[in-house]
Amino acid sequence: METQDEKEVELGYSLIQEERYEEAFKVLQPIAERGSKYACLYLGWLYQTGLGVVQSQEHAEKWYRKVADTGLPSGQHYLGNLLRNLQRFREAVIWYERAAAAGYLPAIYRLGRSYEIGQGTSKDELKAKQYLQEAAAKGHLFAQRDVAVLMLKGRFGYLRMPLGAVNFLSTVVRGAALALKDPESEKLR
Repeated sequence: METQDEKEVELGYSLIQEERYEEAFKVLQPIAERGSKYACLYLGWLYQTGLGVVQSQEHAEKWYRKVADTGLPSGQHYLGNLLRNLQRFREAVIWYERAAAAGYLPAIYRLGRSYEIGQGTSKDELKAKQYLQEAAAKGHLFAQRDVAVLMLKGRFGYLRMPLGAVNFLSTVVRGAALALKDPESEKLR
């Protein structure tokens, strides 16, 4: 049986989907204050984007951290993204690692990218390839694209370069199809 808070979180989310952000904020804030994970997540997003509220990265961090501390992988990932945007790269990697350990696909991808470019951690091509390949194998389209690009660059050996070209083109087509079908898919984050 669904609780009243869960129903209100669903209402708040549907208001966000309808771009009625101020109404969503009014619905979600009291539920977030009571500790609802998803209300905290959505409130953090509203503050980060400045939709329906005055934009505040500080308030966004407060709400994302509250949900991340509960162990919700999507909350950990969103906190990591906010910290990365604030150029607090080391902290971002910590949260990506936690979400990735729980199998959260966008965080696995972000962790791979962090190791690839050495952002928040030392540059490590082996770990980057490991995380990117894991995310790609689980269907993350940006990871599939990045693995294909690494193949094209010869990072998996020169014999795999033609396969990289095929994979790259295939990923572009599948990505466009998924973006049209389900723009909110975790495979696109």
